[in-house]
Amino acid sequence: MSDLAYEKELLRRQALNYRKALSADEKATFDKKIENKLLNMWQYLQSDVILIYASTSIEVDTFGIIRHALEENKKVFLPRCNYSDISLSFYRVSDTASLTERQYGILEPEESEEGLYKPVEKALCIVPGLVFSDCGNRIGYGKGYYDRFLAGFPYDTVGLCYRENVLSAVPSDSFDVTIKTLITQNEIISTSMKGGI
Repeated sequence: MSDLAYEKELLRRQALNYRKALSADEKATFDKKIENKLLNMWQYLQSDVILIYASTSIEVDTFGIIRHALEENKKVFLPRCNYSDISLSFYRVSDTASLTERQYGILEPEESEEGLYKPVEKALCIVPGLVFSDCGNRIGYGKGYYDRFLAGFPYDTVGLCYRENVLSAVPSDSFDVTIKTLITQNEIISTSMKGGI
C-alpha cells in the first residue's frame, strides 16, 4: 500500500469510527440540519433533476431529501453500480419502495433503458463521502465509482458530511474530482471560495 493509500485508509477508519459513535439522537439532529440546508439552497430549488444516493446507516440520511424532491415533482435518479467496469448508471425512481439491496448493503434502482439518466440533462448531483476537505477534495469508500462518474459530469455537485469529517486538507490523486459545495450540520461551504477547483 502506498503512503497516499495508507493516509486515505486511516482517514476512512477515523471517519467511520466517529460516525459509529454518534448516538441515534445526535445523528438524527445533524441529519435534519443538513437536509434543511440543502432543501433551501438555490442549487436545489432551481434544479428540476436530482441525482442522489440511498444512504446507509452511517451516512447522512438522504431519504427525506428524496421524498421532498419527489413531492416537488423533480426528476429523481439514483445510482446503480456496474461491477464489471466500476462505473455508475443513474436511473429514475418514483419512490424508494422499489429499491433493492445489492452489494455492500446499498439500496439501488432497477435497470431501465427509458429511465437511464443522460448527462445532456442538467442536474444537481448529491455525492456521498466519508471525508472531505474544505477545498472540495473527497475520500469515498475507495472503489472510485463516483470519481469515474463525476469526471464526465459538468453540473453542480454537493457533498453531505458531518463537520467533524471535514478537514483543511485531505490526500488526493490526480483522478480525484472535487465537489463544488459541502453541507454540514453547521454550515454550507463553497469550495471554490476555499481554493477548490
